[in-house]
Amino acid sequence: MRLRPVILLLALVLALPARAGAQDDDSIPDPAPPQVDTIPDPVEAFVQGFNPENDDFFAHPPDRTDLLRMRLDVDGDGRPDVAVSESSMFGIGAGPWLLFRRLPTKGYRYLGEIFAGPGALRAERVGGASELVAGTPLSAQLTHLIRYRVTPDTVVSVAERDSSGVMGSTPGMLLEHCRLVDYQQAPASCWQAGTSPRN
Repeated sequence: MRLRPVILLLALVLALPARAGAQDDDSIPDPAPPQVDTIPDPVEAFVQGFNPENDDFFAHPPDRTDLLRMRLDVDGDGRPDVAVSESSMFGIGAGPWLLFRRLPTKGYRYLGEIFAGPGALRAERVGGASELVAGTPLSAQLTHLIRYRVTPDTVVSVAERDSSGVMGSTPGMLLEHCRLVDYQQAPASCWQAGTSPRN
């Protein structure tokens, strides 16, 4: 009978390191799935420095920079999505755009970067998938086309080819520009239809 307290005490002592180890293991949180931030205003985020691709945006002074915005429904959900860029990136008639998908709730999700001329963007449905065709004018007779696959969370280039003529855009697609200095003073009212005179 006297051995029983000793055995119980010994069992308790032996269990302590295991419990301490278990507590250490439990204190390390399981990795959470990556969260994609909701962006309330893609243009404002872009002006404030949102640039996941680390492109050389805003290389020119503000008084020589125009913001560019294309609005069209890239995924067929009835909500206008947004691509944004700025004029200093368009030395050859095309450049990078940051593409944002409009969410069912307020805000947007960043999908990735596309390369296109201002206004040279066409949304298509191919085999049940949403695709985006972006054009880069090579000459008056030739356009380079890049086809992108659009998902709820990303945009990925899937094919490229050259095509004769000028590419038509999606009906209802809006191309607008705004001087950066005007946007900083009146962001809601500075937008004008069409491409920037700096392009």
